[in-house]
Amino acid sequence: MTTSTDIRDRSGLYRRLERLCLEPLRLTAALFGYWWTVNLIIGLFISSDFATSPISGNDVHIWFIPVGVNGWHVLVHGASGILGLLAASRQSWSAVYVGLFAMIYVAWGAAGLMTDGSLWIFYGDPFGNLVHLIEGAILGLVITAVAAVIQSRRPSQGSHIAPVPNQADPRRHG
Repeated sequence: MTTSTDIRDRSGLYRRLERLCLEPLRLTAALFGYWWTVNLIIGLFISSDFATSPISGNDVHIWFIPVGVNGWHVLVHGASGILGLLAASRQSWSAVYVGLFAMIYVAWGAAGLMTDGSLWIFYGDPFGNLVHLIEGAILGLVITAVAAVIQSRRPSQGSHIAPVPNQADPRRHG
């Protein structure tokens, strides 16, 4: 009979998942990577229209949520997702990914909310732009929290400001 302890001892997957959960930036990159990859798959069922003039897309309701996308919009989510999954493999890549995509999604969401919902070649809706803004804000909060924890764990070594030499200091030459 195999016990759960035996499975954990033999499973490299269990160790990888445990390590991933202990590293918040890698976990965040993986979760957003999965989220945006799922958005790619669902989005392609909603619209695979890559027209640029005029910008067009499909609007549907999934449960009570209005979703408006076109192929370009879906492609960006797919690229964001795949990059997130790749970034989750290393802590340093995850840090860059979370920080960079925090800025991208906050900018994309804010710019979309300031327009009619569509942005450049991307068709979108106001609710989706609000979601982009929230996604970017979550990523920004994670990277800020991790940076604060890292900073708080550094040993304090006193002031890093060099004292200004006194003009009457005999050690001063000149």
